[in-house]
Amino acid sequence: MRFHTLVGLLPHEESVPQPLELDLTIWLSLESVGQTDSPSDLLDYRDLYTLVADTVGTSHHQLLEALCAKIADRALGLARVERVRVAARKPHAPISGPLDHVEVFVALGSNLGDRAAALALARDRLAELPRTELTAASAVEETEPIGPVPQGPYLNQMVLLKTVLTPRELLAACRRIEREAGRERRERWGPRTLDLDIVRYGEREVREPQLEIPHPELSNRPFWQRELAELASHV
Repeated sequence: MRFHTLVGLLPHEESVPQPLELDLTIWLSLESVGQTDSPSDLLDYRDLYTLVADTVGTSHHQLLEALCAKIADRALGLARVERVRVAARKPHAPISGPLDHVEVFVALGSNLGDRAAALALARDRLAELPRTELTAASAVEETEPIGPVPQGPYLNQMVLLKTVLTPRELLAACRRIEREAGRERRERWGPRTLDLDIVRYGEREVREPQLEIPHPELSNRPFWQRELAELASHV
């Protein structure tokens, strides 16, 4: 799908519409279709297009990832839709020079429910991100929890990604994956079904609200240091 809309953080992007290309991958429940063999039980893709067009055209969108999340949330409200993946492209993005892949280390952790399944879900979803390749993963390690809250041990793992996603885009993707795994952010240092942390993003340093790279806790987590060392040969 291709639209012209207001999207971006720069001053001119607030007043000058620009092209936006969206690809949606939809997973449907086909159980009722198999029972009834009725076209009325299928997803009407005209409804899907109208939903996306209405969402894109509502207002100026500062963050592309926030717009994608809104589209995915609304699409999940359609009948028989079980899962949605949204890929977005700004062909005229204000970037000087060619895009190149950045090597990014993302830490995975889980200490609630089926911990191994949560890590597997995270690996699968990270590998499915647009313009991203999961190139290596460390061994899984069980560690004791950090912080003042009593809780069970964690399974931890580090993965190496090659991506052209920005740090903010990758952070938004990680948050979506955490929510899919059932993560609820209620208590600092508390237990969680899935925790995804961007530990390093190439040589870049980021100091923003809710995002610091390299991760400020790297020096306090020896298991992250071991996992980084294990993956060093893949860089």
